[in-house]
Amino acid sequence: MVENLRRSLVVVTALAIVAVAAVASTAAFGGDAGAIDVTPAPVTADVETSPVAQTGDAADDPAIWRDPTDPSRSLVIGNNKQGSLEVYGLDGAQVQRITTATTFWGNVDVRQGVTINGVTRDVVAAYNAGLRLFGVNAQTRQLELQTDGTGAVNTGGGEGLCLYRSATSGEVSAIVITIQGRVRQYVLADSDADGLLEGTLRREFQVGSEAEGCVADDTTGALYIAEEEVGLWRYGAEPTAGTTRTLVDAVQPTGRIAADAEGVTLVDLGGTNGYIIMSAQNVASPNNSYFVAYSRSTGGYVGSFRVATGTAVDGCSRTDGITALAAGLGPSFPSGLFVCQDDANTAPGNAGNQNFKLVSLDNVLAALDANTPPTSSTTTTTTTTTTTTTTTPPTGSTPVSFVAGVASNGNRTAHTVTIPSSVAAGDTLLAFFGANTNSRVTAPAGWTEVATAAESSVIGKAWTRIATSSDAGSTLNVTTAATSKSDLSLVAYRGAAVPSIGVSASKVQVGGAAAHVTPTASSPDAALVVSYWADKSSSALPLTVGSPQKIRTSSLGTGGGRIAAAVSDAATTNPAGTVGGVTATGTSATGRTMMFTVAVRANGATPPVTNQPPVAAADVDCAGAVCSFDGSGSDDDDGSIVAYAWNFGDGTTGSGPTVAHTYASSGPFTVTLRVTDDDGESTTASVQADPVVVAPPASTPILIGTVSSNGNRLSHSVRLPSAIQAGDTMLAFLASNTGAAISAPSGWTQLAAPGDPSIQGRLWTRTATAADAGSTVTASTATYTKSDLTVLAYRGGGAPRIVASGGRVDAGGASHTTPALTSSVAALAVSYWADKSGDGTTL
Repeated sequence: MVENLRRSLVVVTALAIVAVAAVASTAAFGGDAGAIDVTPAPVTADVETSPVAQTGDAADDPAIWRDPTDPSRSLVIGNNKQGSLEVYGLDGAQVQRITTATTFWGNVDVRQGVTINGVTRDVVAAYNAGLRLFGVNAQTRQLELQTDGTGAVNTGGGEGLCLYRSATSGEVSAIVITIQGRVRQYVLADSDADGLLEGTLRREFQVGSEAEGCVADDTTGALYIAEEEVGLWRYGAEPTAGTTRTLVDAVQPTGRIAADAEGVTLVDLGGTNGYIIMSAQNVASPNNSYFVAYSRSTGGYVGSFRVATGTAVDGCSRTDGITALAAGLGPSFPSGLFVCQDDANTAPGNAGNQNFKLVSLDNVLAALDANTPPTSSTTTTTTTTTTTTTTTPPTGSTPVSFVAGVASNGNRTAHTVTIPSSVAAGDTLLAFFGANTNSRVTAPAGWTEVATAAESSVIGKAWTRIATSSDAGSTLNVTTAATSKSDLSLVAYRGAAVPSIGVSASKVQVGGAAAHVTPTASSPDAALVVSYWADKSSSALPLTVGSPQKIRTSSLGTGGGRIAAAVSDAATTNPAGTVGGVTATGTSATGRTMMFTVAVRANGATPPVTNQPPVAAADVDCAGAVCSFDGSGSDDDDGSIVAYAWNFGDGTTGSGPTVAHTYASSGPFTVTLRVTDDDGESTTASVQADPVVVAPPASTPILIGTVSSNGNRLSHSVRLPSAIQAGDTMLAFLASNTGAAISAPSGWTQLAAPGDPSIQGRLWTRTATAADAGSTVTASTATYTKSDLTVLAYRGGGAPRIVASGGRVDAGGASHTTPALTSSVAALAVSYWADKSGDGTTL
């Protein structure tokens, strides 16, 4: 995320107590030759916001507030991490700017219509010197601070942020993430009923390394967190969920994410349908950054897209934060909105400081070969007509036979049919729905969705269910958020295999033809193929099909935008192979036609293969303090293993099929390996590591641990290793790419301070106390600076602890030599380099 420094600081210290520390460089992640191939589909933005006021890395994370009475007045809220919280209209113009005495602003999120202590409200949360909570004045379109006390809940640091509303308890919580990956979850309340909110810490855990982006799914109870150089994790979102997690996808080369893994958002398509989308920042090639989508219900990979430069607005590059809302937002974004931060902000359109791009959600979902029905207003006019066709089920060995069909058509919000009395327990039921609006659809209770077909002004659904003895004569209910002209058709079949539905496919045909051909799919089994059409037009007339197709149900609405629908099958079993491609014909070209192909598997067909979880296997070999771990014996019979995650039992983690780890103390340790297969399933295995750490003589110190962080910031922090003990000697190196004044961490002694007007370095030391293990060390600068902060800890040795130290600035060249020092006693030297440059070199 941060450029390399442009000049070189070289600092050396000779210690009577320390061993030489070697610092390893980190290679870029994007573009690895062995990476999983990702080919993002391009989409373009419709609108861009005004640029933020500050230059450089400033705009970061957006959120959307939807005006419930006039969606066209909705707001996009984004943080400028160098100075403010920004509020924009859907035209991109700034509506409000919020500033405080603390210039750094972290991420932002929104929850609407939540009830806290009996009061229903909209909550906007942002990080700024703690957790700040706002309400929205719908009349003025202004955010109003609603945090109790000093205006911010003290969270002990933070940057990443997301909100969660529990479906079980109704509690609303804010999840705050520090740049070091520390996660804290605060439940919000108004305990004194003064209209202002407080937060109570209910859960805290460590992700493992640098993290920021997160989103919580209120329906499924999942929390997704992006660990920047590892991948996307799924945790439980409840405050009581603990730390159990599953890797959704890894960074390249083992996964599809070009590091850094950054912003995460949810596209809620109703029920558990929709997508989790995350930003692959691709720091190695920022102009080729992209977004990866995963199934909300299964976690499986769906596809990827990028926001490319269009004719009026440029695209999104090296994106940090993203957000999405699958709801109508007026004429500009009738089906919803996707928003991404743009690092470059070049022409066309406004150019200069960073900003946010607004993309029609329809375009994003089309790029993922899907679409969504947004929420719209509700009315109540309903007219229903019903036609029913029932046949006597044939006897004998016919694999799949038609039992009965029924349909209704009308203008309504409640769409119903009565299931025919000839339906028996064990029959396969198929329900098809086609509506002339894209209003949100609520599925019938107890039915499983097979497919969706949607476009900007229509929505179609197909569901299935195995009949029980109580279904005959009962009512099938489907509802829509808005009054819609619709067809609801039900057909029943007998003699299908278990499970009964094989493949399915759907599509929407937009205008221009009287003939409508259903989509095709590849069926591995013999099946009876069922076809459905729902034709929207002011001139729609009954549909006809050719031999050998038999129409099982049909219906025809009235008035403008009416729906004509039909269900057919060929009455015979289709062999395994391509199914679908069936034509229904109207009397004239029509507006939009929703079409489905569903294969009902013939009796005796082989059940579909279900994913088998991987088998985890771990082995260990220790030589002294160094243990080598081998997980290559893990296997996945029906696929491949895509991620290996190790927990070494001492508070540290690793990844890869084989890893080595050096322990700071003797064992034994319980080490856990979690392997994840290409279908997203994980399995764990444990092994005992028994390292033997031989304490060196007092005159020979050992390295206990190192930690570092890098970023563009005012506050420069690292969390000390948990292995530190009282009496250890600690060294802290700070390098800053400006001449801004530096404030030392509390309790540390300065040893060296090389620098010039464009680069500075500091070396501090401290003798550890028992309270230092796991605590945070923080230095600060007067202005934002790109920096590295590195801390090393050593144990053992004699006095004096520090014999000599010094530093200098090297103004150029590829080779950088630390200053020479004179030591009066035997000592080991620690060297530090910080290289300021724009070319991304490593040392």
